Amino acid sequence: MIDSVLPPLQRWLLFSGTLLLVGAVAWRSFVAPWQPPALRAAMREVEVRLVQSIGVVAFLLLPVWAGRLGVQVRAFRDPFAPLIEDLHFLLFETFWGTVWLGQGVVLLLLCATFRVLAGTVGNKAEVERQGREAGTLEEGAEGPAPRLPRAWKAAWVGVILLVATLSLSSHAVSVPLLASLAVALDALHALAAGAWVGTLALILWLRPRGPGSVPVLAGQLRSFSYLAMAAVPLLLIMGTLLTGVHVGEFQNLWTSSYGRVLSLKILAAGGVLYLGFRNWRVGLPGVDDEVGARSVRRRAGLEVGVAALVVLLTAVLVGMPMPEGVH
Repeated sequence: MIDSVLPPLQRWLLFSGTLLLVGAVAWRSFVAPWQPPALRAAMREVEVRLVQSIGVVAFLLLPVWAGRLGVQVRAFRDPFAPLIEDLHFLLFETFWGTVWLGQGVVLLLLCATFRVLAGTVGNKAEVERQGREAGTLEEGAEGPAPRLPRAWKAAWVGVILLVATLSLSSHAVSVPLLASLAVALDALHALAAGAWVGTLALILWLRPRGPGSVPVLAGQLRSFSYLAMAAVPLLLIMGTLLTGVHVGEFQNLWTSSYGRVLSLKILAAGGVLYLGFRNWRVGLPGVDDEVGARSVRRRAGLEVGVAALVVLLTAVLVGMPMPEGVH
């Protein structure tokens, strides 16, 4: 029982955390800087909570990452060989071990990066608060600027490398002759998913409460809608190409166990797309009042919840064999 539940659960936690990390850097790059002047102070406060929260997420991914080794050892353990030999083989004589070690280094660097960001962003928020109180703050100097500080650029690099390690541990590496292209498609697919679902989840999670919270939520969702309109087509294109690569013949979608789980994932992803479209078409125009904002939050929360199911199905698929005759 544990061998059938633990591996996909561990992958689901790792994938979910990675999507949140992608969402964090996407929020800082494409949502926060493009708010009207009246919301820039609020964006700085949200940024403070963001770097603190996402730093905790990066830290919690470390035991999840370590658990991957335990799962792998259980899968490949030779009962007639010493444990240390199996560990040495997995870590230093397999491609999986190289990627796993690199993934750990990336996670440690991300933890350090967000620790630095927590300090610098917090200091900026305090300086801006004092400047507002003293009336010395220069116009346009408040809130997250479009030009990314070095620490946020470092976070982008770390997140892209983390996504790359996941793609290098996926079925993409087994594609004959086109492994590099398949890995790149898989990484772009994950980045687009994080920019969409990860960013939306963080907007809902870190939204301000109380009086004045509705304009802050509305401003973020409007900027997010432009990000989603870029991320969703990329997600669909990459997903379609990867489906063709991994499924081979169309009938494998219902004649193989891998294809049936993939079909279920596609249906769930379609539900996420519908909810997102519904929120954009119906909810976004009325998000400026409390009733409309509550309705949008409810639908967006359901959108993120169904997306979590899609990620879980992805975690299951990664551990399943390809249809017969497909790489």
